[in-house]
Amino acid sequence: MTRVRSSGRGFRVNADFTAHNPGADPTSVELIINLLVTASLVEGKLESILRESKLTVGSLNAIEIIAGDPEPLSPTDVARRMTIPVTTATLTGILDTLERNGYVERKRHPTDRRRVNLHLTTEGRRVRDNVIPRLQQHHKRWAAALTKPERTKLTDTLVRLSEHLRQTP
Repeated sequence: MTRVRSSGRGFRVNADFTAHNPGADPTSVELIINLLVTASLVEGKLESILRESKLTVGSLNAIEIIAGDPEPLSPTDVARRMTIPVTTATLTGILDTLERNGYVERKRHPTDRRRVNLHLTTEGRRVRDNVIPRLQQHHKRWAAALTKPERTKLTDTLVRLSEHLRQTP
């Protein structure tokens, strides 16, 4: 049984954790629990801000990918570039919602009728240009508990952990 308690220093396992879980590493358990809690808190705050513009974290990511490429992209191109991997079905749902909200248009490729290209609409650019500066201000506020060197070190550590997780079954 994993015994976890909330303390002034995040979530920690109880002192008898290893006695009940031979071979377990308390620091690994604490890391994953605290990472999940932090990710959930950040995602909740992001979703709250994005909801005002009828966006989600995934739909904003798709808009950023489409806006960031000078050439029209296919849904497959966007799926490959998503920060957080999504299934084809999930991306289709994201694109359907973006299209329904008037932020993205799907147009047939001019020479390959089997291919669909995605285009950001004027409204999609307006929403993006409105949301991004607001998010950046919130990012600064949320990260203010850490110094710049701490943020850099934590980012580097999280990248290393993410790369390891992508390669680990």
